[in-house]
Parts: sequence; structure tokens; C-alpha cells
Amino acid sequence: LSHKKDRQLEIWVNGKRETGIDITADKREAEFKKFVIKGITLNPGENEIVFYTPEGTDKLKPRGWEKKKEREVSIKFKNFSFQVKSKEELLKKQNEIQPQYSYIVTDDGLVLTVYFKIEGQGFLLMSRDVSINLEEYPYLSLDYALKENNANLEVFLGIDHNGDGNIDGYLNPGFLEEINLFELAKEKWSEADYFRYGFILKKIIVLIGFYNEEIQEEQIGILNFKNMNFYNEKSLILIGQEFGKKELKFENVNVKSAILGDNEEINIVSYFDGAPVRIENVSIKEFKGSIENKKRENEEVRVYLPLDKNLVEDFPHLSFNYKFDNPQVQEIKLYLSIQDDKGNKNFVPLDKDNYQETGEVLSANLKEIFKKFNPEELIIRLKRKNNVDCSLESNKGWYGFQLSNIYLYTKFPYPVKTVQLKDRFSSLIHRINPGLVKIDKEVFNLNDFNWQNFDGLERGVLVKKIRLAKGNHKYEKLKNATFSVEWAILEPNPKSQFPISKSEPEITFKKINPTKYLVKVEGAKGPFWLVFSESFHKQWHLYQFPIPNSQFPKFEEIVADYPELKVKEAKHLMRFTPQDIKYLFGKPLPAGHYLVNGYANGWYIEPKKLGLGKDFVLVIYFWPQSLFYLGLFVSGLTFLSCITYLIYNFIRRKKCQDLNY
Repeated sequence: LSHKKDRQLEIWVNGKRETGIDITADKREAEFKKFVIKGITLNPGENEIVFYTPEGTDKLKPRGWEKKKEREVSIKFKNFSFQVKSKEELLKKQNEIQPQYSYIVTDDGLVLTVYFKIEGQGFLLMSRDVSINLEEYPYLSLDYALKENNANLEVFLGIDHNGDGNIDGYLNPGFLEEINLFELAKEKWSEADYFRYGFILKKIIVLIGFYNEEIQEEQIGILNFKNMNFYNEKSLILIGQEFGKKELKFENVNVKSAILGDNEEINIVSYFDGAPVRIENVSIKEFKGSIENKKRENEEVRVYLPLDKNLVEDFPHLSFNYKFDNPQVQEIKLYLSIQDDKGNKNFVPLDKDNYQETGEVLSANLKEIFKKFNPEELIIRLKRKNNVDCSLESNKGWYGFQLSNIYLYTKFPYPVKTVQLKDRFSSLIHRINPGLVKIDKEVFNLNDFNWQNFDGLERGVLVKKIRLAKGNHKYEKLKNATFSVEWAILEPNPKSQFPISKSEPEITFKKINPTKYLVKVEGAKGPFWLVFSESFHKQWHLYQFPIPNSQFPKFEEIVADYPELKVKEAKHLMRFTPQDIKYLFGKPLPAGHYLVNGYANGWYIEPKKLGLGKDFVLVIYFWPQSLFYLGLFVSGLTFLSCITYLIYNFIRRKKCQDLNY
């Protein structure tokens, strides 16, 4: 209490006064005290709870020069919380009874078994503290299965929208796929300053309950809880199956039609009779085929898309694009083909709650559908709208439907952070095995390559050795929904053509200047590759150092050591060496010079064949530098000749002038 007068705090729940708490003021200093109130009943959904002190303000007498003033009395809360208990417990006034549970963590996720040992309704609550910015990851994907028809699962998301780190309210998304939680939060808390604070998810609460029926004694509830992911529109997409004209079946119902286009883009041209017909609501029985007595009803083309339950388990999302010539005449409907116990097919319309239609894109979560049904096919009905006149002169009753990008897919949040998601992603992507590049007519898929420099699914290098005949070849990068091939290098691999000694020599090199390097080789017992990491140029030549072994140059002051390569780097000299003009007429070593690593120079050194021995010094030299030195020599010689001539001419004229006097 903030002032010296005692107060009573009343608590009102949903307009009803529940209790009053007498709060005694501390004459010296206000302090927080704990109160526990039992027996408050809350309704399902939102509840209004009001804390109220009925007395107004205190009149304080002025002291000396102070003016008369009023000061409001305030009661401050540090925190308050509710412990929710089952309805039966409150009605029967029994001791707290919590359901018992056990869990097993498997490769597929969490298997939770709940044992309810009382009659009536019950629930189990799980929660987890998190910190997720919904603006960055606005979408929620929940993968679970409940084995009881009377069981239900709900998720409540605790949101901080004023930046103080505390939960300001809860969202209940209702398990509808593709809901933007950030937009949902903006709608619920329209006055929040989300530009400044955002919407931060602080707590996830999962409630498993039995609401529709009373549970019996010792009833067991089993929940298979696989994944809960928050993702954004940059999520990784894995396409499990694409459907083209070859994978689909088509049926004409009271129309003439033609199926055109390639396997990826399907164009269906249908003829609709011009006169409008008033049609009543069509029953399921009529849809199954008993329509011959009602002429021109259900004028449509049906496209049958087969559904494999095992495939849908891993790739639960369906998406396809469609276009109409005239939306005022044409429409699209979705139905499911379900076989009953007697083997008869039933056609059930797909509820709009189970799919989303955005512009000309239609998407559905088939896993949610499989929880209720076990469909064999999805039927896309390309229909003429009821009671419309389609006798237009422009198309004479012919209308086109276009279907494209029909595929089953799954989504992963990006970046993929957890080990479980990485393993699942890796398993599915290798199962899909998408094509990456095409050389001539041969397609190279992901599984054809070996990973190198792999870094958390975000970036990596794939390597594969291939054989190409001499001549021109056509190279093409292939598109897929998951990977983007940034670049590809086709380089010769001459190393595989030559035998390499198992014992590699030790190499020390020293840079004399940008066009000359000295390389000391020690312990060369067999052929080896000498790779020089400068851009490949045919004019880089390799020479033997002409001084005997006893007078080898010194490679003092090692500045870098690469033990895994057996290479050391000596201190650079950066010296101007015009005497290297001699290499203009020198003969380089006859070692093969090749392009290696896509850009560098490589020489295949065979010491015995070249007569070098085990220890020797080589010179890597850029031969055009000698032409530069030759040009300097010629220019210098010309300059000296001109100066000599001018001096000679000056002296000769001076003598002639002296003789004349």
C-alpha cells in the first residue's frame, strides 16, 4: 500500500465479487505481501478479472507553506498467477488429482501416454519458455497425432508486446495451417507499439484434454508429438512428388474437353452449353453418377490426383496453381474419394477450413485430412458455375482451365538449427535426390556428388569426377525448390593420370619478387606435384638452380609453416634482378605444366627422369619478365649512346671554336 491508510482490495471475476482482502498499511514503508485465494471459478475462454478498492482519495492536511492537495492511494502488484484445477475437483471438493503420464523419446519424436484415473473430464498441461520474434518467424507448424476421438490438443502462445520481458497476453491459433501469427497478434493488440517492441513469444503452452465425452476409469490417452516449428517465408522447401499429365486421370462429366499442354503445364479446354440452367444443391448420390436424368447439371472436368498415405506422412502439403478464362463462369471445387468397408467409393467435399485459396494458388495440409479420412484420391472439379449464361460470342462456349505446379512438399524452418531437424532434412533430401546440373544429355543429381566444405545446410561444395570426350560440351544448371546452384567449375584432373610417391618431399619457398620464386626440395624419393598458387599462365616456367649443392642459397627466417602440406615459407626479399635476362635464352625443365584447382599452375616433377636427385633448388620464373629486362637494357644502351653522342658533339664544336680564335 502506497500510503498510511488501511484499504480493502476487492476481486471481481466476470462481474461477480469473489472476495475482499484487508490490506494494512505499514506506517513506515509500504511492502509486498502474499495472499492466496481459493475457489475462483473461470469460464472457458476469456475471463474478466477486476481488482478494485472502493474508497476514493485521502485528504492530506497541509504543513506550513504546503498547499492543500489530494493524493490517490495505489495498490501495486508485483505479480499474480492462477493455478487451474479440474472442474470435477471444485464441484466435488476433493483433493487435487493430477493425471499420471509417461513418455518415450523416439527417432520420430515424443510419445506421451496419459493415464486418467477419474471419471469425468481431464487434461494435461505442458509448457516451455522460449524467446522467438514473431516478426522474424511468423508461421507455426505442428506435427502430432492423438489416437482418441474424444481427445483434443490446443496451443496457447504467451506474447510480450511492450518490451518489458513479461507475458502481456495469449494467442490461440487454433491449429489452422499457414496462419501468420505476427498479423494475428497485430489484430488482437492493435494499440501495441509493435514497430518499437515487436511481438516476442515467451511461453508455449500445450493443453491435451478430453472435452467431447466423459472419460472412463483408467482411460489412457496417447499423443505422438513430432515437431513444433516456427518458420518464415524463407523456409526450406522439399518437394516429394510432382504431378504432371502422366500422373493424373481426367473425366468429362456432361462436357466435351481436350487436354493440351506438356507434362508440367496442363491446359484443359471445355465446352459449356450456352443456356443458363437453375440447379438445386446437388447431393452426394447425384455427384457419384446419378445425373443422367438432369441434363447439363454438373458440367465439369474432374482431375483425379492419387494420394499415397506413406508419401503424405513425409510430405503433407499440397499446392497447385490454376487459371480461368472467365471467373464469372468457371470455378474450382475439391472433393475426396473415400472407399468404405464394402468397397464402395464415396465422394466427400473438402471443407474450406482444410485448404487455403490465395489468388490463383490453392494449398492444403493433407495430414490434417488423413486424421479424419483415409482418402485414395483428391478430386479437382473444374466446373461451370450454376445458373450462368456462357453463350459469349468471343469463345463460342469454349473455356480454358490451366493447372500447373502440382506437387506434395514439406517445409523446414531456415536456418535449420536442431540436430533432429538436420538429420530429417538430410534423410529427405537424399531420398528426393534433386537434379543439380546437366552436361550434354546426362543429368547429375545430388546423390552423385560428395560433400566438401559443408556448413550447416547453408552452404557447401559438391565434387564429382566425370569423364568427357574431347570437344565441345553443353552445360546447364537445373532448378529445384531446395537448392540454388551458385556456380560450377569444370576443371581437368591431370593428377589422376600420374603415379604419386607415397613419401612427399619437404618444400621451402622464398619470394624474390612478384615474377621469381626459389623453391628448395628435400627428400624427393619419387614423382610429386608442385603446385604454384598464382593464376595459371603458360609463361610461368620452371628452371633448375644452376649452383652446386654446396652453394645452395640460404632459406633463413621461416615466416610460415604448413605441416599438413610439408611446406615452409621463408622471408621475402623483394629484390630487383635484371640479371635474370639470362632466362631469355635458358631452357626450362621439361616437366609437364598443367592447370590445377581451377586456376593455379602445377608441375609434375619426376626427379630421377629430370636428373635432379633427392635435394635440389628450383626457380619458378615468369619468362616475359626477361623481355622487360631486355627492353630496359636496350633502352638504357640507347640512352647512353645518345648522351655519349651529345657529349662528343659538344666537345668537337668547342675545339672548332678555339681553333677559329
